[in-house]
Amino acid sequence: MYKSNRVAYKVDQMQIYTYPTASVVTSGSITSAAAVINPNYTIVVTIGTVNNATTVTLDTPFAFYLEDVLVQMTSAGNGGGTLTVKNNTDSITDAIDCGNGDKDLQRAGTIDDTYATFAKDDDDLVLTFAATEGSTISTFSCRVIIYVTPA
Repeated sequence: MYKSNRVAYKVDQMQIYTYPTASVVTSGSITSAAAVINPNYTIVVTIGTVNNATTVTLDTPFAFYLEDVLVQMTSAGNGGGTLTVKNNTDSITDAIDCGNGDKDLQRAGTIDDTYATFAKDDDDLVLTFAATEGSTISTFSCRVIIYVTPA
């Protein structure tokens, strides 16, 4: 038995893992949103085209502490847009710039530890896309990778 990143792998036989999904509720202008919880404690949210102020709410099937957020652009933005990660209405991250080119990576500049802890079934993990002040929101697609530690 070999252990790596909190996941056990059997060297002598193949194991197939199925990853749980988090239920997603959207409001605003978005084509699709899907979330997968990986065994290495990352929540990966794939966001279809966003072209207006949009909110994506995820359920929290286990208690965790949010450690970091990375945004990987999967299509180029054509205006100014940001993503803020929240616990209900309280901001955890600063506004992450999403008005960038395809394949760009952006990381949260700040994590407010006051709001970064989620209870099991809290269902208050919110991704808020908004226009940058003085501009209109980009039309873009992205992948949001949220790194967590079980609480």
